Amino acid sequence: MPQSDFGTPEYCPNCHKASAYIPRFQAIVLPEYANFAEAYYDAVNGLYFFDEINRIGLRIVSCLSCSQSVVLLDLFKDGKPVGFNQVIPREEAKKLDTVAPDLVADFFNEAEKSRRAGALRAAAVMYRGCIEAIINDLLKSVGNFNANIKKFEEAEDILTDELRKRIVDYANDIRLTGNRSVHQGTVFTEAELSDISSIIEEVVLHAYVQPAQRKAMRDSRAAKHSSGS
Repeated sequence: MPQSDFGTPEYCPNCHKASAYIPRFQAIVLPEYANFAEAYYDAVNGLYFFDEINRIGLRIVSCLSCSQSVVLLDLFKDGKPVGFNQVIPREEAKKLDTVAPDLVADFFNEAEKSRRAGALRAAAVMYRGCIEAIINDLLKSVGNFNANIKKFEEAEDILTDELRKRIVDYANDIRLTGNRSVHQGTVFTEAELSDISSIIEEVVLHAYVQPAQRKAMRDSRAAKHSSGS
């Protein structure tokens, strides 16, 4: 299977540069040798298997920028490539900034664990829950997700018009991705879900992190104004 069917990390995990890669080795590995990430054990058949994944390959590539190697597990569903997990160097789990609401962070953490374990449908549903939690928190309202997206779009007192429109576009995309995963059984690729992960980080940055940073700077200036220093 050509490596382009699976993809590679956007940034080299060794030198952290946006890079292309040279393929060095590729092979299908037996399920019992593929327990490098979260897996489940089938006691009847005596095999490890990844949720929704029924074939696993091992691939080694070298970064064109730094020449160091990256070891990847290629994941198959029904004989078709659906993504990869980075094995070496160990991929650090992404976490949202601490200013993100607890429920948003919880959904994001569960989505990341599912994506890294190859449970791609589960990841899509958790990302949907994450963006819904963001909309609900910003709107200060819990209700029908689709209806709340429309309310959020019209809420002129929340963020800027441009940023609100961008978040609405993202929310609709992620909502449909989660819905298709759970209702139609659609499997989105690891790369597609990794993109959603980055989108949520972007939303959290603009909706929570930057406002918190600006508030901290305003408070700092206000304290100096009041003290006369």
